[in-house]
Amino acid sequence: MIWLLDDDNLPDENALTCLLDKWSKVAGIDNKKALYCLREDRLPHVKVARGENPDRYYLVPDNFMGFSVFNILKNQLYKLGDKFKKTAAYKDKAMMPYVPYGGLLMHRTLIAAIGYPDERFYLYADDSEYTYRITQWGATIWLIPSCKVTDIDRSQGLTYQAKPFHSHLLDQWSFRTYYAVRNRMYFYSKVAIRSASVFKLNKRLYLAYLWLISICSSKQNEYHKLVSAVNDGLNNRLGKADQEKF
Repeated sequence: MIWLLDDDNLPDENALTCLLDKWSKVAGIDNKKALYCLREDRLPHVKVARGENPDRYYLVPDNFMGFSVFNILKNQLYKLGDKFKKTAAYKDKAMMPYVPYGGLLMHRTLIAAIGYPDERFYLYADDSEYTYRITQWGATIWLIPSCKVTDIDRSQGLTYQAKPFHSHLLDQWSFRTYYAVRNRMYFYSKVAIRSASVFKLNKRLYLAYLWLISICSSKQNEYHKLVSAVNDGLNNRLGKADQEKF
């Protein structure tokens, strides 16, 4: 068995015992399942653990960096419904399309089937691409809410305080932001585009919005670097990048 943890992950004391107990109870042969611990600082994970459809958060068709013009009304209705919805209890298990590394338990025969992570990602989103191979292989990733892992260091962006006419993408621009944008663009362009024309529309609208934000917040240099990261991802330019990109 392989249990993946990031260097800033702190598992609950009984997390591994809990996972191994669940492993014996979840149906499926060894290379057709994987189990994942709940990280309660990840809101989509918590929502899915409470019964939400993961399609609301993952692999949204033709989205550009999470934005889709045709989903604006739907998302507002979701948010309105969330205000009146009672907090549901955690399910025993819930299906996920892909997950981060930290807290993932799988059998080594599954690695024999899906291979190893793609080193060209260098930083960020390699876990999404790698674990997505699990479900594409025909296996199931089960989120197990009773098994928990805590991030000692908060992930990039989680501590950002939103301000009018600002964007965390521009305000927090760094080598981390570059790799996050570039690699996610690469990954999503491979797995989430259903209509090239709709994707291009979402891209143009969201980049226009960020361009206006960059003027208001005096972050035009960061904006141009972000556009470069987007283009690098869409044109399959992975690997370690030059310093000038940051």
